[in-house]
Amino acid sequence: MEKMRKSYKNNLVFNFSTPSISWTCELCNFVARDNEDILSIKTKNICTDCFELFKDSETGSWRNNSKPTREVAHKRLNIFIEEV
Repeated sequence: MEKMRKSYKNNLVFNFSTPSISWTCELCNFVARDNEDILSIKTKNICTDCFELFKDSETGSWRNNSKPTREVAHKRLNIFIEEV
């Protein structure tokens, strides 16, 4: 947990404790697009698109009992990455 401290001219001091969360999907490794993705990454470690494509919505387990590779995720999500 990261602590942030702010003080103001009137000598008030506020201590904030914010839990650090990942902003990228564990599977496709792309940054969260919106609040739904952030919540999905926080609770399930994967973005909403990867959850819908690769996980069983009722059990939360991987379909076919195997976690897909990042390359498979990119192909299924129609993501083209140009190498520079």
